[in-house]
Amino acid sequence: MKRYRRAVVPALLAAAALVAVSGCVNEIDGSSPGGKDGSGGGPLTISRFAGPWADALTEVVKDFTAETGIEVRVDAIDYAQLQQKQVLNMSGKTGEYDVVYVPENWYTQYLAEGYLEPLGGHLSSPEVADQFVPTAVEITTGEDGELYGLPDSVQTDLMCFNKTDMADAGLAIPATWEEILPVAQHFKTEGSGIALAGRQGTANADMLITLTQGNGGSVLKADGTLNLTSPEVVEAATFMADLMKYSVDGSTSWHWDEALKAIQFGEAPLGTCLSGLASALEDPGQSKVAGDVAYSAMPYNKEIGGYLLTWNYSVAADSKNKADAVKLVEWLTSEEAQRGMLEAYPGPVSLRADLFDDASLAEQYPWIPAIKSTLDNATPPPLSTGSAKFMDTVGAALSRVFVDGVAPATALADAEKQLAPDFPAQ
Repeated sequence: MKRYRRAVVPALLAAAALVAVSGCVNEIDGSSPGGKDGSGGGPLTISRFAGPWADALTEVVKDFTAETGIEVRVDAIDYAQLQQKQVLNMSGKTGEYDVVYVPENWYTQYLAEGYLEPLGGHLSSPEVADQFVPTAVEITTGEDGELYGLPDSVQTDLMCFNKTDMADAGLAIPATWEEILPVAQHFKTEGSGIALAGRQGTANADMLITLTQGNGGSVLKADGTLNLTSPEVVEAATFMADLMKYSVDGSTSWHWDEALKAIQFGEAPLGTCLSGLASALEDPGQSKVAGDVAYSAMPYNKEIGGYLLTWNYSVAADSKNKADAVKLVEWLTSEEAQRGMLEAYPGPVSLRADLFDDASLAEQYPWIPAIKSTLDNATPPPLSTGSAKFMDTVGAALSRVFVDGVAPATALADAEKQLAPDFPAQ
């Protein structure tokens, strides 16, 4: 595979990226001419969000075209409009999109509406899905047992530590709730503290879900109803409030990008980081701490916990090029293409199990082992139509705790009352 020129973008643009169609002629059997291997020949259109990652994809798919003769167009639009445009096209059966890029929490709606094509009958081998982390494959598997997508990438909450600052203070890298509190307190006393993404919104709700997982609990019960008032969730929120006392000034109004910058520019010796942004810490052109950062899972109370923010490739049910679209999805999630994407834009990490075990990649992207350590006990956000409301409401509840001093149990009980109608028993 050819080598790709890495996209050079400001850290803020990379953060924003994490946060539009040409006609198609092939039928499902891919019978029209054009492909070098006898399959259809496209063109194919991928729907995804815009940004440097999409720019990298546009370069990488040129190899697919060279190998197959099938042209690929990347329809990249602002993330805020992505779902609306995908739904508009798929509900109208326009056939404009062949491959759609889908995050974990859109599958409930897309499968209920019949927007996606089951992949099983089209894959080159039944073992294709076995190449990925099992917990990620579960997200793209419907209640009918059919596979509706192949995982592309994962992001999760991580901790980052300035190794020099930790060593100068004579402190070891903490792993547990009990260990990290005095470390954060030490640096707060010294005038800085821990960088946290405490602003109302998805970041602090992400952290609560992750910390609850590491406390042996879950924000949902087995029947899909809310579990926000359970001891495990309340304890996690209480820990977050305690940690916030030792945060860098301003953390209650920060999202992921602001917390990252505090670490990146040496203003905070430790802090939280969304893994998809970690590459900015290792870029000497952007970071004062490149090569001097240690990464770990989020602190835990009982066991390491993780969070699965995934993006996945699926085939639109109304695609007129299903056979070629599945071929493209398999290629996009192949080892070759995934390495190409990491090289072109080293942000979110592939969910292929073989890449997690690649020592050379772990050396080049030192946050990969930290992600891997979380996968055996990782959970996605609520996978239901109420997911967006859940994240907003829980984020607001935690902000009340951090800013207004509301007791965690009270804030979470209020949030559960607001959200209960959206989370009935399944």
